Amino acid sequence: MSVHSHSATHQGAAAAGFDPSDPPAFPRHIVTAVLVSHDGARWLPDALAGLLGQERPVQNAVAA
Repeated sequence: MSVHSHSATHQGAAAAGFDPSDPPAFPRHIVTAVLVSHDGARWLPDALAGLLGQERPVQNAVAA
């Protein structure tokens, strides 16, 4: 899998001015974080800090 979205065809992307050799900084991928915790008091703060500190922000979060 490459670092940019393949949702558009190469022909359609070329017509739209997209250059595959120069992908956008943040492609149209959606980041979803799923966090399941049971007695996570020791590690949960670090896990949450890691999610918040990502280069690409989380758009959807599911916690259980």
